[in-house]
Amino acid sequence: MIKIEFGIMDTIDPEKNYAKYEPQKYGCVAIDDDKYINDWWPRLLLIRTYTQSLSRPSFALDRYGVTLIPPESLPALQ
Repeated sequence: MIKIEFGIMDTIDPEKNYAKYEPQKYGCVAIDDDKYINDWWPRLLLIRTYTQSLSRPSFALDRYGVTLIPPESLPALQ
């Protein structure tokens, strides 16, 4: 069973690459990918995100890496 972990960052350094996975640093909580993310995927594709850094805009979640979700995308994620 694959888990997706979510954490909250107080600030995001626009120059930093967040590719390094640090769940303890951000107090991440895990949810079941198969149970939730698969069902949510069509809607997640509409949410603006960033992959690993603010210089890599994207949509949805990077299922195999770090996704940064900007504050303006939080209402859609909720």
